[in-house]
Amino acid sequence: MSTSSQRRKVWSVPTVLAVLTLLGLASALLGEHWGWKAVGWITLAVPVLVGVWFARPRRSRPAAKAAVHP
Repeated sequence: MSTSSQRRKVWSVPTVLAVLTLLGLASALLGEHWGWKAVGWITLAVPVLVGVWFARPRRSRPAAKAAVHP
């Protein structure tokens, strides 16, 4: 795998979340109408929901039972 491909794979999601955050902050702070406020709420909620999704506790998988041989 090339270096640029690795960078793109690693940084694509954080970059999208950063752009959404900036768009949400700008629309919430500068928007005058409810439509812009809604855009702000939605775009600021996405990074929060992504963080909550990946921070949630996960169930561990049950260990495979060892086969008993007589």
